[in-house]
Amino acid sequence: MKYSLILLLACITVGCSGNDSESHNAQQQALRNRTLALAYIDSGMMAEASEKLAELEVALPDEAFVYANQGLVALRQNKLEEAGTLLERANVISPNQPEVALLRGEVAMLTGDFTQAETILEEAIMAHPENIHLRWARKVNIEHLRVIVGSIPKNIVARLALIKELLKEEEFKDAKTNLDVLLAQEVIQGEQAQGLFDGALVQIEAGQARVARGQVIGLDNVLKPTRAWQQSLLEVAGPPGTIGHPIRAFINTPIPQQLPTEIKTVKFTKDVTTIKPSNKKRVLLVESPEQIALVEVENQFACTVIPIDWNNDRKVDVLYGTTNG
Repeated sequence: MKYSLILLLACITVGCSGNDSESHNAQQQALRNRTLALAYIDSGMMAEASEKLAELEVALPDEAFVYANQGLVALRQNKLEEAGTLLERANVISPNQPEVALLRGEVAMLTGDFTQAETILEEAIMAHPENIHLRWARKVNIEHLRVIVGSIPKNIVARLALIKELLKEEEFKDAKTNLDVLLAQEVIQGEQAQGLFDGALVQIEAGQARVARGQVIGLDNVLKPTRAWQQSLLEVAGPPGTIGHPIRAFINTPIPQQLPTEIKTVKFTKDVTTIKPSNKKRVLLVESPEQIALVEVENQFACTVIPIDWNNDRKVDVLYGTTNG
């Protein structure tokens, strides 16, 4: 059956110069290299990650993402001096960027420069006071814990850490208030957890800060296997695993927004004068757009029609089969 079809196809017209096209291709290649570099880092394939990051360094020399992740790769290979140099380079491009600051602080601590680590993190917190991960990295400071608990009050890990620091400072009233919040949130489940919780309250009433803190530490350990505790840790500290977390997005390079596809209606028409009777078998042979033939089988009992090129010489016979073979 032969149809004359008029198709109005949907398409996106890209009116761009050669330079625009080259720029688009370069952006797409950079995005591919970014994805591959992160996948290699996640898989522990540091040599392969370094290759992709080196390509990105050539394409995007002013992108802090590149040097930060190169620093992470060096950190995981225990090349602390190289890691520090690369991370400082990232910091020059994007000062006090939170994820870079966390890596810089980690390198400083591993090299024993705890004062420098504290300075790095505190400066980053001043620049980004809303960043929970930065404040958690300075959880020894009770004020940072107060901010975290105020921002995410249902976080078990942060509240337990705050209670421990409050007891260290012998701030019994605030410690008890926060323990009561945990009870109200119904996170104290099981006989062991309840016993430690009650023990902490008894010691707080007795003014025994050290013993009460020990009870809270025990409660923290009992709650660790629970889903709520694990989710809380993820919220404040990020995913667990190998040392350091990669930076997953470009910091200094804007990613162009992809324009939505324009949808158009597709219309079909047919030429009814070309419709063949339906009681015969046919096969359409197409050699090229100009060489098309519709072969009709005369045998009224034909049930199958097959085009065959016997010796691959592009000369096709049409065979047909009937119910009798």
